[in-house]
Amino acid sequence: MNNQKLSQVVIYSSSVEVSNWLQSTIKLTSIIIENAHYCSVVSGITNKTISLIIVTEEKFKSLHAHLKNTNTILPILVVTKEFNGFTLPKSTKLTIDTIPLQAITIGLFEHAIKSVMQDFELNQRLTKLAHYDPLTGAANRLLFNDRLIQALKFAKRNNRAVSILCFDLDDFKPINDSFGHDVGDELLKRFVKLISSICRETDTIARFGGDEFILLLPDTSAQELVALCNKIVDKMSIKQHIKNHDIEIKSSIGATSTLLIGDLKETAEGLLKMADKAVYSAKKIPSTNYILN
Repeated sequence: MNNQKLSQVVIYSSSVEVSNWLQSTIKLTSIIIENAHYCSVVSGITNKTISLIIVTEEKFKSLHAHLKNTNTILPILVVTKEFNGFTLPKSTKLTIDTIPLQAITIGLFEHAIKSVMQDFELNQRLTKLAHYDPLTGAANRLLFNDRLIQALKFAKRNNRAVSILCFDLDDFKPINDSFGHDVGDELLKRFVKLISSICRETDTIARFGGDEFILLLPDTSAQELVALCNKIVDKMSIKQHIKNHDIEIKSSIGATSTLLIGDLKETAEGLLKMADKAVYSAKKIPSTNYILN
């Protein structure tokens, strides 16, 4: 952890004097910080390049609510008024540590920052192992189901739509058998990369099985859904050059949406069943294609 480098540190406090003192103290540590700045309003904490937030105790509650609403996960060092008495939230995805203001020295401040950053990096690695497919980097079934449920809740509250696409890669086994598992693994990675390059940041591509994938599309209109399906079909027609082999990634695609149902009474399980049914219909048509159900 020596010579640690942080791109941006935000100090969120109601006191300019405390903030200036904290900034001056950080500069005396061995930690390399490209940019450290003071912020007095929570709405100003929006930059995605933030490495660490140092927040004084009286501002923590508003910061925690803000990050929870924006689904932002960052390491936080809380500067408390006293040694004891500050209670951390029981349920949070954030990595949080505390340091009493009156105990701060250069060495202790440096240690606290390095400690919370180390814990954050460890939590990120564990989260990735728990929620993402290790081969392709796609979300796993657990994470996808959680995001689908949350998307449906949001859609119901705000009268929006939720769409999903199921992919069943065609001829995947023959590719594995003919060219080897290394080629098959690379093909799966290329597929996820291809779909991710088309989608928005709010969409989620997940791996459900060996060659089965699902794409979650929150807040997608009927026109956008059809346009995306057509774009995916076009993109997949371009052959991938993998280990001296030109291979076309083929897939049967089943699409469904709450827009097609006409209301939001369908559960997550119901939508998945409808999309899965559409996949079986798509399998009856040669080459990559999609069916809306």
